[in-house]
Amino acid sequence: MPIKSQLAAYGIELRNTIDAALYRLAQLNRLASEWLAVSEAWKLAPHDEGPSMAPWGPLQAETFAQIDGFLAAFFRVSLLVFPERDTGFTELRGREIRAITDVPDDSVFNDREFRDSWLHHD
Repeated sequence: MPIKSQLAAYGIELRNTIDAALYRLAQLNRLASEWLAVSEAWKLAPHDEGPSMAPWGPLQAETFAQIDGFLAAFFRVSLLVFPERDTGFTELRGREIRAITDVPDDSVFNDREFRDSWLHHD
């Protein structure tokens, strides 16, 4: 594949992955508003009835799923920009993406500690 075509493909892959992360971030912002509304309703509920925490279960599950999705997309960007293997295709792709985007070596995308602790919590 000619270099110009490769760069276009890298750009599309990077853009799509960033779009996925931004979508998840927007969902987390929406969920933050929902958490605030549920919390406020819970605080205002009559205490003699014992306010229901039923709405919290699905909200908690969706929040975790969106956090997990956001981090997966974020980590995918990280691996596109700073691949773990320094050989072959992934190394070339990472080098080209960093050159095009001016991502510095000390970027948060190059920090594996958080990624590893989230993905390998076992």
